[in-house]
Formats: sequence, structure tokens, C-alpha cells
Amino acid sequence: DKTIRIWNASPEKKNLGANNNIIGEWEWRCKGKLVGHKDFVNCVDIELGSGSLLSASADWSVKLWDLLTMREVQTYDAHSYAVRCLSWASSGDSQLNIPMTGTFKESESNGSQSAATGSPSDVFCSGGDDEMVYVWDTRVKCGNKIARLSTGAMVLCCCWGPTNGTCGGVLPWLAAGGGTPSDSFNASSDNVCGWLRVYDPRMWKPLGDCTSRESNRERRSEGDSTKEREAHWCCVNSCSPVTLGDGSVGVFSSGRDSAVRIWQLPVGPGGLTSPRLVETLDCSKANQRLVLLK
Repeated sequence: DKTIRIWNASPEKKNLGANNNIIGEWEWRCKGKLVGHKDFVNCVDIELGSGSLLSASADWSVKLWDLLTMREVQTYDAHSYAVRCLSWASSGDSQLNIPMTGTFKESESNGSQSAATGSPSDVFCSGGDDEMVYVWDTRVKCGNKIARLSTGAMVLCCCWGPTNGTCGGVLPWLAAGGGTPSDSFNASSDNVCGWLRVYDPRMWKPLGDCTSRESNRERRSEGDSTKEREAHWCCVNSCSPVTLGDGSVGVFSSGRDSAVRIWQLPVGPGGLTSPRLVETLDCSKANQRLVLLK
């Protein structure tokens, strides 16, 4: 319905049956709704420190909302097709913790922009069907794009790494991924099916593409030899920062190929280096499980 609904959650206790077993549940009440988008709202993200909310829509726009006043603060209109994903730079501090197992398998960006400025709570990124990732500074009303990254394929997900100085700059590293869904406007194009790339915010140089030799073998066996960039042989739907068991950082990705993959970002003399595949979980097999720590 093109709106965003805000809900208040409060714990509620209920007595279940004659045995007097009490369990805790949440009671949800709608606080209100945000109206302003002209097409479907694809995703939202909240900056917990400031109480600001971002929304991405198929109307090609991103909107910034103040949850205290329930009013729109600003609209960002750089995208030329539907916006599929967005993420606050401060969200990387809520990363998963994943054990380190298995052996390593060996694993291009356009856009020369200035080095990252601003704090993580002021900066966000957005990506969409126009094959672009934009990085924005909410403190600047005009000329607020920090970076303009051309990916060469549709952007379906994005995330930031933890703000622990792994890139040596103010902002954490940025990961973006996607592919070409069957319902997209360019589904018949020769775009790579499932891709994932990590960027260093110092001058927005790509650390490298997450490339799975296993995925590439599968595609080549089907007669396709043009998919050397693939992280998954089908669209990458989501990505998230992770901390591995040895303390290193990485990216967690899932795709429409029923696979979940964990990529480590090794640290070299100049900071983080090209992603390496650490582990693959085939979610189509019921006997495989991924155990998350902490």
C-alpha cells in the first residue's frame, strides 16, 4: 500500500491452560504510518542512535524519516530505476559471529571518488535496478553523494562491516551484491547471475569480488563460461558482516541457489585484502546446519 507502519512492542504474559505455564509474548500496537512513496516500499533500515529511518521504494527514491515526529526529512532521487536495498553505515556493528571451519579456497568497480567522510551514523548506502550503489551523507542537503559506484549488475543487497578500523578510515568497509532476478526489467540480459563485491571506503577502491570456483564449475558444466565473477550461480539475496572464530572479519551471503557462503577478508600490509571463500552450506540438504555463535 506504499506506506510504512511503525509498531510498538511490549512484553505480555499469558496463562496457557490449567497447568499454569506462563510464557512471555510480545504485544504489537501500530504507532502510526509514514506516507510519501508513490510505489511499493522494498526495504527500510533504522539508525538506532538517532531514531532516523530510511526507506527504499520502487518509485526510484530513498526517503529519510524522523521517527520522533513521524515526518519526512529528505528525499534522495539519484537512482534511475527501483531502489532495492539500503543500509546505515553504523549497522555493521551488529554483525554475526561464525565459527571458522574448513579450508580456504582461492577466490572491478567504476567510480573514482573522494575518500569517505562523516561518521557511520550520518552515512548510508543504497542500491537498485539501475546497477548503481550510492553512498550518501545525511548532513549535507545538496551534493550529498559521497560515492557513486557502478556495479554492472542489479544491486539487491548491501551491508557495512563493523566500525573497528579494519579499513583504516572513518567508515567501515562496504559490501554489495545482487544479480538478475527472473522478474526484473532486464532479466534477459547477459548480466552475471549472482555477484558480491567488497569496497574499501578509502577512495572507494574495490577489495575484490567474492568468487566461488565451485559456483563457476556448476555454470560451466551448463555450457556457460562467462560467469567468472559469480559468488552464487543465482541471485545474491542478502549479505551481512560476520566475525569469524579466529577474530577476522568477513561477509555472509545467501542466494537463490539455496546456498549460504561465508567469505573471509584477510588483513594484508595495507589493510583488508580480496575476499576468500571459507565455507559453503547447501540449504537444500536437510542434514546440514550452520551454527551461529554468541
